[in-house]
Amino acid sequence: MKTKLKVFAYIIRYKNEQAELLVFEHRDYPEAGIQVPAGTVEENEQLERALQREVKEESGLTQFSSIQFLGETTFFKEVTQEMHHRHYYQLHFEEDGPDFFQHIVTGHGEDENLVFDYYWVQIDELPALIAKHDEMVDSLKIKR
Repeated sequence: MKTKLKVFAYIIRYKNEQAELLVFEHRDYPEAGIQVPAGTVEENEQLERALQREVKEESGLTQFSSIQFLGETTFFKEVTQEMHHRHYYQLHFEEDGPDFFQHIVTGHGEDENLVFDYYWVQIDELPALIAKHDEMVDSLKIKR
């Protein structure tokens, strides 16, 4: 069975002293569900480098005050019969950006040129994310 290394970005910000998580939906494929930036680690690529590349390609964001490793899990993707070894990271976004923005995905992957609709959700009001993208949310280190 094929195993792929994956990185997941939990990008958080604080607004009005509330922790919020950045999520997105595919503009043209709403059935893809609510997700966080994530992607495949390329051959011989360091995990944190892959994380930064994927976040930039999928959201356009590049500036974070900190990046913390949260943990790892495995996930079986039935459609492709692949095992995914997932690595989750928490990234702190300090800028006062918009509550909603669109980004056209760059890079050379299957998401290239797709439009993602991004928005912030309070962590305590987070809806279920697709394909267990939210499985490490409880590990977030947030100010209470």
